[in-house]
Amino acid sequence: ARVGEAARRIAKRIDEIEAGLVQVRWKTPNDDLQWAAGLNAQIAYLAGLAAASDHRPTRAMKERFAELREEAEGRLAEWRRLAEAELPPFEELLRELGVPALARG
Repeated sequence: ARVGEAARRIAKRIDEIEAGLVQVRWKTPNDDLQWAAGLNAQIAYLAGLAAASDHRPTRAMKERFAELREEAEGRLAEWRRLAEAELPPFEELLRELGVPALARG
């Protein structure tokens, strides 16, 4: 029971972090009409605009990119905190119970 509870808690946090980076509800081509784009799609769109132009990126494009980068860095910091603070105790619990360890890369 302890392993299941801990795994569900960690999986929930991972899902929250992922949802902050990408739009996980997009399943069909028209879902972008219903659900807002995730950070990855917003960054890709902005990069496409900049690449398609013969001119330098506008100030507004640079400002928006800075905002998106800050938000993405915050989400990645959340992931690092989870990986450093919550995964090691979970892995220790698995070792104590003789459950094969997680592989991280």
